[in-house]
Amino acid sequence: MLKLYFLFSLQFLVKEGYLDQEGNPMGFAGLVSHLHYHEPSNLVFVSFLVNGLFHDLCQPTSKGSKRFSQDVMEKLMLVLAHLFGRRYFPPKFQDTHFEFYQSKVFLDDLPEDFSDALDEYNMKIMEDFTGFLRIVSKLADMNQEYQLPLSKIKFTGKECEDSQLVSHLMSCKEGRVAISPFVCLSGNFDDDLLRLETPNHVTLGTIGINRSQAPVLLSQKFDNRGRKMPLNAYALDFYKHGSLLGLVQDNRMNEGDAYYLLKDFALTIKSISVSLRELCENEDDNVVLAFEQLSTTFSEKLNKI
Repeated sequence: MLKLYFLFSLQFLVKEGYLDQEGNPMGFAGLVSHLHYHEPSNLVFVSFLVNGLFHDLCQPTSKGSKRFSQDVMEKLMLVLAHLFGRRYFPPKFQDTHFEFYQSKVFLDDLPEDFSDALDEYNMKIMEDFTGFLRIVSKLADMNQEYQLPLSKIKFTGKECEDSQLVSHLMSCKEGRVAISPFVCLSGNFDDDLLRLETPNHVTLGTIGINRSQAPVLLSQKFDNRGRKMPLNAYALDFYKHGSLLGLVQDNRMNEGDAYYLLKDFALTIKSISVSLRELCENEDDNVVLAFEQLSTTFSEKLNKI
């Protein structure tokens, strides 16, 4: 199965323009590699970049200017905070009535155009990954798939042919390829694999691959009780007020953890900035200039701590 997953990954990299037909890196492969520890956020970032969303956002204060307004910088930080260094609060924290002095604490939703682009990216990836699951499901051990995990009772033998339960179980599997025969009883179809909220365990267990291995990025996270877990806005808050103490008091972060998270965030912005400068032939490209300005400003604030 590892070989098959490698083929899916190879197909994905070629289809997204990171490898040519000879397997050589191309396009934004270097940027994606530099940010590999943020996967799949690095892939989503490049998707935003290719779709022109950052060029639409990064408009200078006036024609011919190389500087960008605070509003543009904060919106750019908002997008990056949704992609990199994500930290979540417990759902109950949002219901508390704490007074916040410097930070906003809870990260606002992605801008609508970026949110739509993320949904489009996730759907495209899940369509490809669902097709991949349907293919590898042909290699599943169906004898084990029809076996109960604890009792080891099998429902494929001749002694079960007259059982109404077995007949119902077998009929529910019709039209399904990648879904477990037991999960089929709850009305799940292969098309349900396209839905990001579908649990990982619905796929066949013996293929050794599940939906969690698809390079998709969930815009929202929920706990086991279905409650939304809000994102911590620590990176954007720090960019606005530059206070590490504010993150400790308002964002409920450990001072040491907050510092190293901010340092990693600064390095991420720097990596993006340097990579874009190397890739772009236009020295005055607005996106390149905006990330250079953001990297410089964020690093200066961090160095003052």
